[in-house]
Amino acid sequence: MTDSTQVVIDSTQVHKPMQFKIETPIVTVESDTDNHLVDVISVVAVVIGCYVAFKVFRKWIKSF
Repeated sequence: MTDSTQVVIDSTQVHKPMQFKIETPIVTVESDTDNHLVDVISVVAVVIGCYVAFKVFRKWIKSF
């Protein structure tokens, strides 16, 4: 006879990461990671990228 062992995981004890959502008229950013510093840096990078793209586009339009 073989001795079989069963592992039972209690689903009430499973760690679920915190989620947050940033909604704007243009886009919705949703995160479910545990590392909120990475999320904040990502959002700041997107905002800075949009600002730089806007400035470049505006300068390009003025050159005409």
